Amino acid sequence: MPAIIERASAPDLRREAAQLCSLVAETVDLGASIGFLAPASESEVQQFWDEVCRAVDSGDRIVLLARQEARLVGCVHLAIDTPANGRHRCEIAKLMVRNSLRGQGIASALILQAEREAKLAGRSLITLDTQTGSAAERLYIKLGYRLAGVIPEYALSSSGSLDPTSLFFKRLATPES
Repeated sequence: MPAIIERASAPDLRREAAQLCSLVAETVDLGASIGFLAPASESEVQQFWDEVCRAVDSGDRIVLLARQEARLVGCVHLAIDTPANGRHRCEIAKLMVRNSLRGQGIASALILQAEREAKLAGRSLITLDTQTGSAAERLYIKLGYRLAGVIPEYALSSSGSLDPTSLFFKRLATPES
């Protein structure tokens, strides 16, 4: 069954807090490098979502949720808060999909919708970073993202080892182009 992708408001995120916290914990426990070390504490994850809600409220961030039969199965963030000289770009962050549903196109659907949202926001360039050698890296390449470079020992993995990070970008045609 295909996932339904929807843009979330801050109240939506607050309503989904338990499922969102569970999704982060599962993602981190499986080794994804999304800014947390395993095991991610419940209070740390809740604080993260509180900050995301504030960013969504202020218009600095777009969060897309993926659902199957009302169950939250994935999400992705699009950071659109940029300095004045960067209003043409945005950043994809925090791509997460339930482990049991990986390989079914949910991550691709989330990224493609994030690209549509970026275009609607007038952005012509998307950037992102991901753990070098990860499944996410292969997904981004498949979706047309170009490798800008690799930074060795850039981030701690969820298990605490220093890992390289790949930086990617993709140029988009905006509605005005």
